[in-house]
Amino acid sequence: VVQPDLHLQVTSPLTNTARPSIVKEDYWGNPRPLDAGPEIGADEIMVVRPVLSPGRAVSAFPGEVLTFTHVLTNAGNYPDLYTLVAESNLGWTVTYTPPFTVSLGVLKSSPITIVVTLPPTATAYSTSTILLRATSGNEMAIWATAVNTVTVLRTVAVTLTPDLEAIGFQNYTTTYTHILTNAGNYTDTFGLSRVATYEPNN
Repeated sequence: VVQPDLHLQVTSPLTNTARPSIVKEDYWGNPRPLDAGPEIGADEIMVVRPVLSPGRAVSAFPGEVLTFTHVLTNAGNYPDLYTLVAESNLGWTVTYTPPFTVSLGVLKSSPITIVVTLPPTATAYSTSTILLRATSGNEMAIWATAVNTVTVLRTVAVTLTPDLEAIGFQNYTTTYTHILTNAGNYTDTFGLSRVATYEPNN
């Protein structure tokens, strides 16, 4: 036998229209009333509506530490305990405050601060998505998300080591070996040149 769905819809004309009574819970154990007045019927509508302020897109150099601030609002009609998760799709280090959970009353808000550390080895032009998710404790299938994107800027650096010195003889070939290193964060092409000086031994 298929059980009938007795849950009211938010748009139902039966919401907030019942007379006050001594009944303090609906059929599923939700407190009543939850809003301006009790509903007619077995169900007291619980509106679950977390809202997060939107994210932003920025660019930064490898090794930089970035801070993003969001505001989480309980736009539902009942207090809620939200579980927080913040992560980078590229595995960058992400921390957030408050950690793990935040409790909010009806129409109350709380700032959520995310700190993202770019790896020193981050490749130029790569983009990481930093996702913040706040999941309702009243209804775990409902959550709010905010997305920040960080694009890595290019750094250009080069090293040539080591400095070498030797005593040469006329008509004798001396070989020097150096190591050229691309110390930047993107593929590069380097032009090489040499300058020779001669200092006679007086």
